[in-house]
Amino acid sequence: MNETNQAKKEVFRIEDDVSSRISTAQVIVSLSSAVRQLIDNSLDASAQCIVLEEKFAEIRAKNSGYESVEVIDDGTGIDAGSFESLCRPHSTSKLKGIDDFSTLSTLGFRGEALNALCAIASLTIITRSRSATLGTKLRFDHCGRIVDQSPVARSIGTTVVVENLFETLPVRRKEFEKTAKRDFGRVLTAIQCFALSRPEVKFICSNVIAGKKSQPICTPGKVGVREVVINLFGGRADKNKMVDVVRCVPTEDIALMHGVDPKNTSAYVDIEFTGFVSSCEHGYGRSSTDRQFIYVNQRPVDYSKICRVINEVYQQYNRSQYPTLVLYINVPAAERINTHITNETYEKSSTDAAVNNTEIDAPLASTSSDSRPIKERTPKKAGKLMNLSRKDSVFMEKMERTMDEEEPSTSATASTRKEPTLEGAITLSQCVEQSTTFMRTQQLVC
Repeated sequence: MNETNQAKKEVFRIEDDVSSRISTAQVIVSLSSAVRQLIDNSLDASAQCIVLEEKFAEIRAKNSGYESVEVIDDGTGIDAGSFESLCRPHSTSKLKGIDDFSTLSTLGFRGEALNALCAIASLTIITRSRSATLGTKLRFDHCGRIVDQSPVARSIGTTVVVENLFETLPVRRKEFEKTAKRDFGRVLTAIQCFALSRPEVKFICSNVIAGKKSQPICTPGKVGVREVVINLFGGRADKNKMVDVVRCVPTEDIALMHGVDPKNTSAYVDIEFTGFVSSCEHGYGRSSTDRQFIYVNQRPVDYSKICRVINEVYQQYNRSQYPTLVLYINVPAAERINTHITNETYEKSSTDAAVNNTEIDAPLASTSSDSRPIKERTPKKAGKLMNLSRKDSVFMEKMERTMDEEEPSTSATASTRKEPTLEGAITLSQCVEQSTTFMRTQQLVC
């Protein structure tokens, strides 16, 4: 019976609409991933702008994105000759051959996002290029084909409208209805991430719920990173309390640890680090790592190794909190940054070697009221031990008298012996030594 069933099994080619549905469902997995892909396209278009004018990217949502989400930009727009292939699978203007990977500078390049959005939502694009006198409104079906085209008034740039996200996936659509507000919070985090990578671009995000409009994000544009941090995170992110990150040349031990030839300085000399961390004063840190942003060639990435290094150094001065971190890493364009389909993962041994010599220890110490790491400061119990209350003064006299009787009374010993310190900070070794003496003396008195 089993042999008969196995003999009848054949390999069939999956139909195009089925294979498309399977693949596109993995490209856009949430509202935030859809918005990320559209912002990538907007920033790529704006980066090609030569005219000196304010760049902006606006994101409008209705019902936290459950009804619709729009991404509007004033980039270069789309030429009429590209309309037919605009939302077709694997269609892009950002690379043509495999050799283009070595000089790739755009955020997107796979040509999958718009086609994936067509497959799972209703997509409308309104665009006008610099060569056109009017804009064009395009509506697409679920296969990425144009079903309606009409002229409209629009300034130069592009608007992408995504309605009823996941409408072709009923189960995911139902789940999205329950999680829309939470997913919109992730959209805000993604926009913050983009705003910090491009402080010269103006980002606006609005949301309309039950007819009431809110605007949770509105960056000024044409400013520095520190001003954007203040705009996004408020007064506690005081730009005067931000510590610059300084990169040092990796030592030989660190280079060997990461498999990099210490004599081959070209492996990490081309790697540049800039950025800052928040002051280690209590109140300027965070209870979690939710405000740590890493960029490689202006691309947001997930780089856990460097976050771990900086968190460890920061917590030497502020054990209960994590820093706000904004770090920009510039590597040669020939390096492949993307190792994951989400474009967010980055790993490189030569960069790890440079990371381990990233200097924030001394600058952080300058922001602390006590410039020593926590491990060298007086533990709380020891501090209490050396701060005896008034009712213990009798015992203190007994302790001192016993210590005088126990130790030799030679002048040399008397000149070198130090009395217990009752005021100010003491080192860890002094604390241990005095604590041991105290306990030993207590046994003698009792």
